Amino acid sequence: LDLVLEILVKSGLVFQLQKGSTERYQLVHDYLVAFIRHDYLVAFIRQQQNLLVNFEKQRKELLKRQAEIAQLRKQRWFLAIAVAGGVTLAILASWVEVQRRRVVTSAIVAHTVFSEALLASDQSVEALIESLKAAKKLHQSFGIQADTRIRVLIALQQALYRMQRPKHFEKHNDNITSVSFSPNSKLIASASADKTLKLWHLDGTLLKTLEGDSSLLTSVSFSPDGQLIASGSADNSIKLWQLDGTLLKTLKGHTDAVTSVSFSPDGQLITSGSTDNSIRLWRLEGTLIKILKGHTDVVTSVSFSPDGKLIASGSVDHSIRLWQLDGTLLKIIKGHTDAVTSVSFSPDSKLIASGSADHTIRFWQLDGTPRAILKGHNDGVTSLSFSPDGHILASAGTDSVKLWSRDGTLLETLDNFGYKQVSFSPDGKVLVSARDKRIVIWSLDLDELLVRGCNQARDYLTTHPNLSERERHLCDDIGPQHW
Repeated sequence: LDLVLEILVKSGLVFQLQKGSTERYQLVHDYLVAFIRHDYLVAFIRQQQNLLVNFEKQRKELLKRQAEIAQLRKQRWFLAIAVAGGVTLAILASWVEVQRRRVVTSAIVAHTVFSEALLASDQSVEALIESLKAAKKLHQSFGIQADTRIRVLIALQQALYRMQRPKHFEKHNDNITSVSFSPNSKLIASASADKTLKLWHLDGTLLKTLEGDSSLLTSVSFSPDGQLIASGSADNSIKLWQLDGTLLKTLKGHTDAVTSVSFSPDGQLITSGSTDNSIRLWRLEGTLIKILKGHTDVVTSVSFSPDGKLIASGSVDHSIRLWQLDGTLLKIIKGHTDAVTSVSFSPDSKLIASGSADHTIRFWQLDGTPRAILKGHNDGVTSLSFSPDGHILASAGTDSVKLWSRDGTLLETLDNFGYKQVSFSPDGKVLVSARDKRIVIWSLDLDELLVRGCNQARDYLTTHPNLSERERHLCDDIGPQHW
C-alpha cells in the first residue's frame, strides 16, 4: 500500500497531508471518482444479490416447514400444534416477504442508478445493459412501488433513446395544439393549427384526416365509447365527428375562440372553455344546458372529474374554479401567480393538478387546500396528464416533459425540448406528446422495452470480451421481435 500511495503522490493524482504524526491522503483530481463509484456500485449490487440468495434460502426453509405442518394437520391429535405453528409461520412468511421485496427493490434501484450514471458519462451501451438488468428484475418481481417502476422504465427508455430516437410521426402542416387517446389506447387524434384533425394508429399509420374547419383547431377529445371525436376551434365552434370523418354536429354559442373541450365520463355531456371567459355545458345532440360565468379572463382548460360530478376550469385570471353540473360555483382556488394553463383530476377524483405559466404545478384537494407545489420546469407549463392508476403525473412545458410522483417528487425529465401537449394512454403503456408538428411516442410498456433493449444489446452481449457469463445470457429468454 505504501508503494502504491507513493506512486500516486508522485503522479500528482493524490497529495499527502501531514497532521501531527498521522499521514493522510487526498485525491487531487476527479479522475479516480468514476472508478471508485463503479467499484462501489458493483460491490453494492453483489451485496444485494447475496442477501437475496439468503432470503431465498429462508423462503425454501419456510416452505419445507409449511409442508411439515400440512402433514401434521392430517393427524387430529396434532391440530392444535399445527394451528399455532401456522400462525407463527404466517407472521414469519410476511416478514420474509417484506425483507425480500426490500432487497429486490434495492438491487433494482442500484442497477438503475448505475445505468443513469453510465448514460451521463456517454457510455450508452453499458447503460443499456444495466437498465436491462433492472428491467428484468422488475419483470420477475411483484409489489414494486410505482415510483421505482417508472424510474426503471425511463432509464431503459433513455438508454434506448441515445441509440434510436423515440417513435414519432409528422404529417401536419402546422403546429399541433392538442392530442387525445381513444379509450382502447389504440388510436390517437391530433388537432392542429393547419385546420385539420388527424387520426393515427399507435404505430404511426395515418388513418384519416378530418377536414372542414375554417380556422385553426385548439382542442380535441375522444368520447368515452370511442365512437366520436369533439374538436374546438378558433371559429368559436365545437364540432362532433365520427371516426370515418363524417361531421355530425356543429355546436355554436361561444362568442370567441374555443380553447378546450371535454366529454363527461358517461359520454352524454360536453363542456367547453373559451376566450370569451365562459364555460358552456352541452348535451351530446347539441343543446346548450348551461353557461358558467365567473372567470375574468380567458378560460384555458376544462375537465370533468372521473366520477362525473364536477367540472374544473383554469384561466388566465390565475384561478381554478370548481363547478357542479347545475352551474353552481363550489370553489375558487387561488395560488398561482400567472395564467393557469391546464387542469386535471386524479383518477380517484380526490385531487386536482394545475399547471401554470408561472412555471409551477400545484396539487389541490377539492376544498381548495393546497397539497404540494411542484417546481422543476424552467418555463411555462402547458399540459398535464395523470397515469391511469393515479400514481404518476406527466407535465409538458415550453422547456421539457417531466414525470412526477403523486407526492410531488420529480421522478424524471424525458426530454429537454418544448412540448405543447402530453397524455397517458388509458392502459398506461404509452405517453404521447406533441412538439411543433410532431407527435412523439414514449413507451412505458415493460415487455416492449425489454424486447427493444435486447434487440439493441444482443450483438454486444455476444461479442464483448469483458462480460461475465451471466451477463452474456441476460437476454436469452427474451426473443427478438419487431416493434
